[in-house]
Amino acid sequence: MPNSRWLLVVALLIVLIGASLLVWRQNGAREAARGPQAQGPGPALPPPAEPPSAAAPPIAEAFRTVYGAPDTAEATVGENRYRVSAEAIEPLGDLLVLITRADNVDDCHACSGALGIHYLRRTSEGGLAVVGRWPGLVPGSSFGNATTGWTVRRDLAAHPVLVNEGGFTGQGITCSWANLVELDPAGPRLRGQVPLGFSNAGAIVDGSAPSELQGRIVRPVRDRSFEIDYGGSETFTERYVRRGESYTVVGDSRFPGGC
Repeated sequence: MPNSRWLLVVALLIVLIGASLLVWRQNGAREAARGPQAQGPGPALPPPAEPPSAAAPPIAEAFRTVYGAPDTAEATVGENRYRVSAEAIEPLGDLLVLITRADNVDDCHACSGALGIHYLRRTSEGGLAVVGRWPGLVPGSSFGNATTGWTVRRDLAAHPVLVNEGGFTGQGITCSWANLVELDPAGPRLRGQVPLGFSNAGAIVDGSAPSELQGRIVRPVRDRSFEIDYGGSETFTERYVRRGESYTVVGDSRFPGGC
């Protein structure tokens, strides 16, 4: 009798082991059918680093190529001496355009800073070479400031246009404007200066309402025309057309004189 019980226990163990092996095989088959996507999420990996673009070298490299220094330098243009620093790099075909800020060392009220433009090209050895330099080309603002704000627009001309804004206050009247410079591969071209803002609030002594205007360049037709919408004390629009090398207003301007 004891032997029979022992045989029964052994038989039950064999059955349980067989059942376990069967379940294990079935689970393994299901995991194989799911494939790798059934696995739980692994640790997040950083995105692969993008290779550096030949069209956009580090700005310090471009600035050093032009001025021999990584971030700041001095430049003299005519009677003006500027403190120069790098602002941006813009691609222009196979050229690179380094835009620099040139603040006038003489920061008098009537002294203007400027934005500088420099053309560079990649050499066969992988370095940079200067093609042309215009360190004080684009007029800026008063008190020696290079700019009150600038942008590059690609809807005004066949080539990018650098729009540099500046301003001046004298005898209580404040004026602001934008200088337009087309970045032509053959060399930058000044396309004109247009008035943007006006305020005589500082000149009023009798309590009357000031005249204030602020404009923005809109509705461009590349290489042909654009309009400036003005708002403030008055609302009106003026149209500028390209005549020869520059843009001029159509008809008599309604923008206040004195700027």
